[in-house]
This record gives sequence, C-alpha cells and structure tokens, in this order.
Amino acid sequence: MNRGVLVLALAGMFALGWWSARQWQAPAPTPVPTLSPAPQPAMPEPQPGDNDAAEFSRWLRTDAVGPALEVLQPLSPSDPRWQALQAQLRRLHAAGHWQRLLQWLDPLLHWDPRHQRWQDWRIEALLGEQRYRAALEALFQYHELTLSAGRRQQLMAKMETLITQQVDQRGGGNLSQDDALMNLLQLALEKQPDYAPFSLLLARVYELSGQWEQALYQLELLPFSPTHQAQVEAEKTRLAAQIRRRQQLAQGVGLRRTMGQFIVPVVFDDTVTLELMIDTGASITALKPEAIALLRRYTRLFTSPGQVRVNTANGEVLSPLYQVARMRVGDWELQAVDLLQVNLTAPEVDGLLGMNFLGQYAFSIDQQQSLLFLGEKPD
Repeated sequence: MNRGVLVLALAGMFALGWWSARQWQAPAPTPVPTLSPAPQPAMPEPQPGDNDAAEFSRWLRTDAVGPALEVLQPLSPSDPRWQALQAQLRRLHAAGHWQRLLQWLDPLLHWDPRHQRWQDWRIEALLGEQRYRAALEALFQYHELTLSAGRRQQLMAKMETLITQQVDQRGGGNLSQDDALMNLLQLALEKQPDYAPFSLLLARVYELSGQWEQALYQLELLPFSPTHQAQVEAEKTRLAAQIRRRQQLAQGVGLRRTMGQFIVPVVFDDTVTLELMIDTGASITALKPEAIALLRRYTRLFTSPGQVRVNTANGEVLSPLYQVARMRVGDWELQAVDLLQVNLTAPEVDGLLGMNFLGQYAFSIDQQQSLLFLGEKPD
C-alpha cells in the first residue's frame, strides 16, 4: 500500500514538470533601433595656400616650365598664378633674357598660337638670339594664322625690315655668296614669290655684288604690282642705264688718228655729226665758221651774249660764243654745251673737242687701239 502510493506520487510530479515545460516560452528580444550616419558638410575645393603660392613662385624663378604649366592649364586667365606668369614674361622681355623667354613662349604658343603679344615677344627673342631664319619662319607662320588684314600687313612689314637690316649690316662685297643672307631671301620668295619688296631686296643684293644683269632679270620676273609697280619700273630703268654705261666703258669710242692727233665723231642734237680733234688744252669746244653755219641750219643753236677773247697765231681775237642743246660722244651726252667759233687751218677736222665736255667724265685714251673711254667721275 505505501509502495503504490509512492509510485503514484512520483509519476504525478513527473507529469506536472513536463506540462510546465511545454507551457513556458522565452520572451522575444526587444528590437534595437539602427542609426544612420550623420550628414557631413561638403569639403571646399582646395585653394592655393601660402605654401602653394611660394612653390609656384619658385617654379617661375627657376624656369620650371613643365610643373608650372601643368598647374596653369585648367585655370582661368584671371587666376593670380596666370597673372604672375605674365608678369614674369614681361620681366624677361624687358631684361632681354631671350633664351629663358623662349623656354616659356614655345609651349605657351602651342596652347594658343594666335596670341599676338606672345608672337611678338617670340620674334624679338629669336632676333635677339640672332636666329634670323627661325624668326622669318615664325613671321610667315603667324601671317598664315591671322585673319586680320592689318595684322598681316604688320607682319609683312616686319619681314621686310628683318631682311633689309641684314643686307644693310653686311654693307658691300659679294653678298650673293653670303649663304645665310641668300637663304633668307630664298625663303621669303618661296613663301611670297609675287611680293615686290622681296624681289627688290634680292635685286639690290645682286647689284651690290656687281651682278647688274641678274638684278634686272630678277625684277623682270615680277608680275604687275599695283602698289609697287612705280618703284619696280624706276629700279629697272636705273639698272638698265647702269648696264649701258658699263658696256660703253668696256667698248670705248673708236678714234681716227691723223698726224699724231686723235679725231672723234661728235653728234649735235642727234642730227649733225662733226669730226673734232681731241684737245685737252682747250677749255671750250671750238668749231670752224662752216661748222657753226651747219649747226645754225639743222640744230637748236643759241647765240650767247658777248664774245670771248681767244689767243691765236695772229694774236688775240674776239670769238662769238654759242650754245647747243645737246652734244654726244658715243653714248655719253651733255646738255647746254658752250661752243666757240674759231678759224682753224686743219682741213681734216671741223673743230676741237675741249674740256668743257671731256672734263665732265673720267676719260682715258687707249693709243694702241685708238679708243676713247668715258665713265662717271668718282664721287
């Protein structure tokens, strides 16, 4: 009896414990709220501080072109660093530091090839470095880039001045053998073959070198130029006259020799030819009365007031004085030449050629070949 009651009591206790365990559940955990990160204020764009400005100034002083331009490239031209660079360029230009200036200008003009101030400074720097061909090439490059007629005219004037100065600095001599100078002229004519001032400069070089025919030929090649045609024609006329004079000097005027005296044909007013004896002791050209009568009839012969005293074998006599409009020996001509009327006994001549004609020239006589050479008197 007691044993049975104990078993029943233990079974009841076990059942009660099992039922309690089935009824109990753990409480749900309380949710923890999640927090979003607080919004951060926007960071300002980096600005050049004192250290940056000092570094950039050092780059300018030491010509650290690469780092400086890398910083400048994205910046506005109004940025203080651009202004600092422009001030540095002005200082280099004013001081004539051409090589340093070119270090900056070459890459800058690669960025902006139409910047006129940089163009002008680069030309001055190249000239300062005596790089004349490079300067001329740059002038042509900028001339092609610009659309402004005024700017193009200004650049052409700079080219002309550059070459003119090079010709003037060399003075005389055989300039056509100066390779540096001829290279400049050839470059100019390759770029602008119809620009008359370049051809005029080349003609001047040939003339200074004694190549007058080549100078004239250079001008003959030029097409008509409304602006420069008058100057071209004047130069052609002058060169042609020089060539004629040189030919006259080389050829001489043929003489006839009689009794040890030289006789030369003299033309008056292109109409009457007289045979005159060369007389370096006669101050004035003198003609026989018959020759004077011939000139009165066929030329413009003027009677001068008064008479001239002339010493003759029969003593001193008074001779009438005349003036002819033109008188020529070979291709050498004088105007308004005084003539005396004298009695001469030599039947083979019409008169004497005196120093009032011969003295106007540098003259000489080749006695062996019987030639009279006339030329311009040296200054």
